[in-house]
Amino acid sequence: MKSLMATLLVMLVAILLIVYTLSFVARSSGTTETEHSTSASSYQQKTNHFPREPYDLGPIQGSESPYKVNQWLSYQV
Repeated sequence: MKSLMATLLVMLVAILLIVYTLSFVARSSGTTETEHSTSASSYQQKTNHFPREPYDLGPIQGSESPYKVNQWLSYQV
């Protein structure tokens, strides 16, 4: 009885593994087809970005502190 239960458990795990693998293959192949179909778009790619005018920030206010914020020195006012 125990060997029958073990065999059924192994078969169930094998079936679940096969179903999972097939669903992964189906998803990845669908994504590739979608990417290929939209890679050559007929729409012109353009942006509304305009470069900013350069401006001067002036001298740094305060004294340098021993702490850094995102690799930049911080200053105490």
